Amino acid sequence: MNYQRRAYDLADGQISAVHFGRTANPLKLVFLHANGFNALSYHVILHELGVHAVALDLRGHGMSALPLGSKNPRNWSVFTHDVVQFIHRHTKGKIVLSGHSLGAAISVLAAAELPERTSGVCAFDAVTLPPFMQIFPYLPGGLTFIKNRFPMARRAGKRRAQFDSLEAAFARYRRRGTFKNISDATLLDYLQGGLIATENGVKLACDPLWEQAIYAAQGNNIYRAAAKLPAASTLIYFGINGASTSTTRAKMHRIIGANRYEFHKNAAHFHPLEHPGFAVDALNKALKTAALAR
Repeated sequence: MNYQRRAYDLADGQISAVHFGRTANPLKLVFLHANGFNALSYHVILHELGVHAVALDLRGHGMSALPLGSKNPRNWSVFTHDVVQFIHRHTKGKIVLSGHSLGAAISVLAAAELPERTSGVCAFDAVTLPPFMQIFPYLPGGLTFIKNRFPMARRAGKRRAQFDSLEAAFARYRRRGTFKNISDATLLDYLQGGLIATENGVKLACDPLWEQAIYAAQGNNIYRAAAKLPAASTLIYFGINGASTSTTRAKMHRIIGANRYEFHKNAAHFHPLEHPGFAVDALNKALKTAALAR
């Protein structure tokens, strides 16, 4: 096993973290996963970096033991607060924050609250929706509307949660849907980091209804946070089934500037998992750029 799982105390429970690289060395990178995924899903990427990196299981995901509180949050502040708290309590010096999808957005939101602790951000296809979506969760019936009308939220709410075994889950997911172009090794990492044993087999650690609620909780202002990003930061967007639109990307481009913005038109939302070498190269570049900027 080339990783170490550890649990860290937060104010209301424990967050699970998977360490990669030489853990005796100073921590260089904190990585945050996509909605419904978990820290171990990015094993192939983070192991290849060769530096001390840690991936967190966000609240309600993986092996973290943190209460959900409101099961219908209106924004992602609970995740942002957890990440900020983890970094203040359990890390030293400056780190690079990175993530994918939900995790990419949280890395941007958290960095805005950690100016003295974040040397850079590398965000892979951060959820970047039109500003009017920030209002919906606060309108009467707004959360229900998003759950019913937003395809990814609707599908998440219907997701099967229970399986007879890890092997049965593997057979169910292999080369299908999200995992169509993802390697067997990465699928196995996802399942090993995101299944919990039950009396009848295994179940998803992330309750499908919690995953759905996260999709609906769009009351976040990523644009305001992005304006505070460290200079050594890059937001990387993908064009196929991406978590942004041409309009929102254009707005983000104006806010952060061309030198901190990338758009890969022919890459899909799950490009980092489908092509881990791309993510490794981007993270290595981010680590070097952040080190030079210190």
